[in-house]
Amino acid sequence: MSNITVTGLGKFRANLANFDSIARTALQETIRIMTMFLLRDLKTGGYVPLRTGLLKQSIRPRIFELKSVIEPNVNYAIFVHEGTRFMRARPFFKWAIDKNINQLENILESGANKVADKLTK
Repeated sequence: MSNITVTGLGKFRANLANFDSIARTALQETIRIMTMFLLRDLKTGGYVPLRTGLLKQSIRPRIFELKSVIEPNVNYAIFVHEGTRFMRARPFFKWAIDKNINQLENILESGANKVADKLTK
């Protein structure tokens, strides 16, 4: 009969006890990276309709503990994004997310891998 030896199990158990803290820290960093990536592409990728530049300049991120929001702070942004009966919709947020969904998923996967690495080290 063969014997199997598992090394590092004690360290793994200790790290597992700190999983919440490890995961929370890694997730927060992943959210920040995804937010800044999307913000940069929104502002430089040609998605935001440009007339005066105010709409694009008004787009700002707000990063909280486990979430982030990217939003413009001009009152007409919703009408540009969603359209009106007089103006076609130009959903610049959707365009940016659709174009970058693979990169955003890769960033998220990288964050999950960091958690797994920290648990096993």
